[in-house]
Amino acid sequence: MGGVEYGGEEYITGLHLSANGEQVALLGQKYPRYTYSSATAPTPVIGTNGVDVTADIGFSDYSVIYTPVTPEQAVIDLVSTSPPMAKSRSVRIDGNLVESRMIGNILYLVTTWYPQLTTITTAMDTATTAERKAAIAGLTNKDLLPTITITSANAKDAAVTQPLMADTDCYLQSQNASYGVQMTTITALNLASPTLERASRCFLGGTEALYMSAKNVYLATSRYTTQGSDGIVAYSSQTHTDIHKFAIDGMSINYRGSGEVSGHLGWDRSKNAYRMSEYQNDLRVLTYTAQWGWFGELDASKTDTQPSPAILTVLREDASGTQLTTVSTLPNAKRPAPIGLSGEQVYAVRFLGERGYVVTFRRTDPLYILDLADPSDPKVSGELKTNGYSDYLLPVSPGLLLGVGKDANDTGRVQGVKLSLFDVADAANPKEVATRTIGKTGSSSGLDYGSHGINIFTTGGVSRVALPVTVNETLYEAPNSFFGGAMSWYLPSYQGLARFDIDIANKTLTERPTLVGQTFTPGQYGHDGWLGFERSVQLDAHVYYLTGLGQVMGSAW
Repeated sequence: MGGVEYGGEEYITGLHLSANGEQVALLGQKYPRYTYSSATAPTPVIGTNGVDVTADIGFSDYSVIYTPVTPEQAVIDLVSTSPPMAKSRSVRIDGNLVESRMIGNILYLVTTWYPQLTTITTAMDTATTAERKAAIAGLTNKDLLPTITITSANAKDAAVTQPLMADTDCYLQSQNASYGVQMTTITALNLASPTLERASRCFLGGTEALYMSAKNVYLATSRYTTQGSDGIVAYSSQTHTDIHKFAIDGMSINYRGSGEVSGHLGWDRSKNAYRMSEYQNDLRVLTYTAQWGWFGELDASKTDTQPSPAILTVLREDASGTQLTTVSTLPNAKRPAPIGLSGEQVYAVRFLGERGYVVTFRRTDPLYILDLADPSDPKVSGELKTNGYSDYLLPVSPGLLLGVGKDANDTGRVQGVKLSLFDVADAANPKEVATRTIGKTGSSSGLDYGSHGINIFTTGGVSRVALPVTVNETLYEAPNSFFGGAMSWYLPSYQGLARFDIDIANKTLTERPTLVGQTFTPGQYGHDGWLGFERSVQLDAHVYYLTGLGQVMGSAW
């Protein structure tokens, strides 16, 4: 037994176990630390409406300059699994850790990096074109490239800092070029190598989503055309998503091409990977095209519109190995029916073989089944409308899907956590064969915080589902000081591990008693155990529940 402690500026967000079982890779982020100094306030600038647009608007102090004194870094710590557990190496990579995957003993990391360019002292806002070019020409690889620092557990060995890659390892794809200075890097680390063998490739531009198959990595970034209407920020149908493909084979990482699709992958990074799927060398992508912004919906008369809230695009690597070309889209001229109704958003997406499943929602939950058997002619084969929506769709058997999300009433008002069992054996006639709703409005599940918040174990024809939940059932009423009268909502009553049995043959969903980790008193607004930390594991006939308080509860299933 043993442990590794963290704190201060470093936060651990995930882990991987190597295939040989000898090492655990702990992954996280080190956030920058800043110092601040006083500075002369800017000269007022009067806008067209006569307002001083440099005035303090309450969100920041214009007389303070913040300077990073420690860089932002991705944290990778390798820990031996042999007792006592201890770090064998520490790896720090400049920038932000976007995603990671493990294949065998090879750990693949995707990081992004903004060069600080602290060596440029020229005032770019007042410099001439020649002065700007001279300042940029003076930059070196040291100024531009991120570094990697490897520290051995042996105190006698000094930390070694090197460039993460050479400048010749970076690509610029002119079709998807960026005006920014951000770069994205794919790094492979061989955890079975005594010297921690590594390799990296990068491209200029950022990324927000990663999808990986057994042989390829796809990195996606959305380009937004932001428009405003009556104080509302919205994304028009001109939004596009750039996708870059890299082939992987052990330590080999090779660029294979780039392409673009209409729309974007959504704002929840934990769901983005589910909106891409490689099948028989084609990449299927489901993007969201509607115009929802931060505060509402853009007036349709003030921007162009898309006929469908969602678009399916099939991409294929061309013969040159430099581009991803479009094979087909849906809707199209032959099949113009939209995926989703006007004003709906895309919630859950799941690709399984020659099918795709899409959930959209505004008032009801349409589940669409896509027939992808012919990549040149995709089609909607069936749909089902129910109340509520699914955030995630999980395969139970070839003909059964489990949806987990929220219930909703007929007006679209969200209620408690909802589990739906869908019979999709007949793609033209899907059915919701069983449902369960947990708690009232405000209740949440572990899947609200990421895709690892559920545990499913199938044995003897039964899929056992373990799902951490916070259940809101305590009605709270208070006077409404703005509009008069009273207002009410539901407060948390308890937090625990909800359990369900899915009988695959009979297509039933049966609820078992919840393992309660903590209860809350009436009127208690907060609690210590964060639901997003909760996990469970099933071993034979038992389940073990790690609560948000750091306690482990065990029970016979």
